[in-house]
Amino acid sequence: MSRFETTSNTTSSVIGYNEPSLNPWMTAGVWATCPLLAIYQDPSLGSVYYDDFRTFRDEDGTELRYDYISDGGLDALPNNAANGTLYLAVNGPPTSNEYSQLFAMSKGYKFATNKEMWFETSVKGNSAGSMWEFNFATGMSSTIGVEMTQDSDAGLIAEYHGAVFYKVQDDMMWYFQTNNGDRKTTSQLGGCLDNDFQRLGWKFNGTTTITPYLDGKSYASHELVIGNMDDVGLFWEIKNNDAAPPITSMAIDYVKIAQIR
Repeated sequence: MSRFETTSNTTSSVIGYNEPSLNPWMTAGVWATCPLLAIYQDPSLGSVYYDDFRTFRDEDGTELRYDYISDGGLDALPNNAANGTLYLAVNGPPTSNEYSQLFAMSKGYKFATNKEMWFETSVKGNSAGSMWEFNFATGMSSTIGVEMTQDSDAGLIAEYHGAVFYKVQDDMMWYFQTNNGDRKTTSQLGGCLDNDFQRLGWKFNGTTTITPYLDGKSYASHELVIGNMDDVGLFWEIKNNDAAPPITSMAIDYVKIAQIR
């Protein structure tokens, strides 16, 4: 008979458990302090959103989980991978600085006091040229449905509220940026791998601290003053470079978001 060794942690008076013998990364990664089991047992404690992209909206919009904007036409279809994968790309012959964005139909989250929040998505770049040659962004923003990346290697737009991971053309590093409208903080994380899935995540502690994670490793926390922040929603965006762009796409394996009620 198997015996599960569990450890516990308390978040906003919610007790969570995990089994480090089975999931050793759970003792240190972005989900280590998230009381997922407790939330699943009692939804009044919090919410969990998970999508592994086994299905995607059809053309007439009857699947209303996501919408998209694109100035080059969108190619976003699941493949036949074992656990579902969505490919986000710009359709047709590549044109400089064309982009596509997939975004949630609602801004269902807010950075609020005592409302800890956890976010993680797994993504992979695919390019006929090199991963150097495109821009990409994902995370939670108040401006979903609006182009989030600037042209060339200029990074993210200036005006938004949220927490966003991104890379720019001619650079193989991931960056993490938080913005409350008054203060914007940007930090460099680890390398962006070519054609290999990576996990981008963060934990907001319910007060003024948000900590980014790349592949389970934590990086320097940002101070995030939340008093005047707007509601935020989920998005992914890919943009061609400003020269002679190759055909590029971003594979999205899954996304998971949890928040204390």
